[in-house]
Amino acid sequence: MSVPVVPRGHSYRYLVWLAAVAVVLAGAMVAHLVTHGSSAVTNSGSILSGAHGPRKTSATSATGATGATGAASLSSSPSSSVPLAPDGTFTTLNGRTMTIASLRGEPAMVWLVVNSCSSCFSSVPDVAKHLPQLTSGGLRVVTLGLYGSVPPGKQGLAQISSFGQASISNAGIDMTIPRSDWIWGVASKKLSQTYDPSGTPDVYVLIGPGGHVRYRNSVPIATMPGLLAAAARIHVETTRDAKVAKFAGSTKDDVRVGSGTR
Repeated sequence: MSVPVVPRGHSYRYLVWLAAVAVVLAGAMVAHLVTHGSSAVTNSGSILSGAHGPRKTSATSATGATGATGAASLSSSPSSSVPLAPDGTFTTLNGRTMTIASLRGEPAMVWLVVNSCSSCFSSVPDVAKHLPQLTSGGLRVVTLGLYGSVPPGKQGLAQISSFGQASISNAGIDMTIPRSDWIWGVASKKLSQTYDPSGTPDVYVLIGPGGHVRYRNSVPIATMPGLLAAAARIHVETTRDAKVAKFAGSTKDDVRVGSGTR
């Protein structure tokens, strides 16, 4: 870069002009830095917001899926992505053999317990207290002794019956089991291993009327709010789906009638 020659007699004026130019250039540089600096901060902020946004959403989604205990999960409306409840057999207190598949058509809570389980003993009367709320939408509670936790045959059925009745009576609740909305029995080996592979008692699943697994958790006495909310949601969806099906059926009938009168 060449250095300009200062003409004689004009050195003072030229220096003043040069100083003014320098001030203007300096101001422009400062303005440029401020503008681009602010832009960089803004862009950086938006990038960070974008980065934290999905993480927060992901964390929220995970919380919604796992629930307060970290074991719960509540699936969305039944779809091809929601699994059907695995089938398995169990024996009721009256000696009848039933399957999970036979429960389809109405929502059900399948709950695996053990006689020696203290949380199970505490959860049974809590479920009894909330039974009207749980079953108001047609849900049936199916409480089953884990395979291997009770003797086989009638002796095991008698034990699980005594366990359930004692836990209810000790809580001062006037209720006799089994009931039409509360089935008791003993799970088969396959059912126990499928629904509770770890063998840890006091776990349960909610199954929708279509046979889909809708909610999983454990220890009802500790997770009752989530259990009631899930049961209520299934009831709302079931009622809605029934109305839609009824409307669709009446629409088809109207079409047939209309076709017949033409």
